[in-house]
Amino acid sequence: MLGGVCGLILAMMMVWLPSNQTIVGIGFNMTMVGITSYILRLGGDMLRSPVPAPTVRILGMSLFDIFGIVSTILVWYFLFRTGPGLKLRSVGENAMAADAAGINVLKTRTIAMIIACMFSSLGGMALSLSWVHVFTDNLTMGRGFISMAAVYFGKWNPLLTTIAAFIFGAAEALALRSQALSQTISSYYFLMIPYVLTLVVVALSGRMKGPQDTGKPYIRQ
Repeated sequence: MLGGVCGLILAMMMVWLPSNQTIVGIGFNMTMVGITSYILRLGGDMLRSPVPAPTVRILGMSLFDIFGIVSTILVWYFLFRTGPGLKLRSVGENAMAADAAGINVLKTRTIAMIIACMFSSLGGMALSLSWVHVFTDNLTMGRGFISMAAVYFGKWNPLLTTIAAFIFGAAEALALRSQALSQTISSYYFLMIPYVLTLVVVALSGRMKGPQDTGKPYIRQ
């Protein structure tokens, strides 16, 4: 629910106002980090030791993992195999043409922003409830930016983006495993692996073009 509220706030600033979406996104991210850090320091025990996620596992995967895989397939099908999905992609590809076709660009983008932020909040829940089983300051450690690199690497396709996410996840797992096995190399070098890989992917995908109007505010003429 809170993710949806954050999505609505972002939509008001990014979709309805002609603001720079990159600056707004970075500013909002820093603001949320500050707010969560402040709340954590109030001493709430539930924030420090949340109730673990259900322990039901299938093929070694938690419920969050299964939900992520299933939702990825459903989102891909929605975007590329349904009429509403085509309309949603059109407001990112060519907002003016979508508007001329009778699609409410601002409304469609607002709904998409809210749903996207709700999915993002589920990612945060998975980190604290299913992986580390505790909420700590700066828990994500920049993983949101890694997910952006996965989107670039996956060419804005949910299925390809998921494959990219698995690659980044494998890099982080390699870093943690290597850190435990090696006693001669500083652990910080291993912890750099996922982020260095992110920089490499961003550099190599610099020429990849996403949807034409993505990240651009639309002002109806």
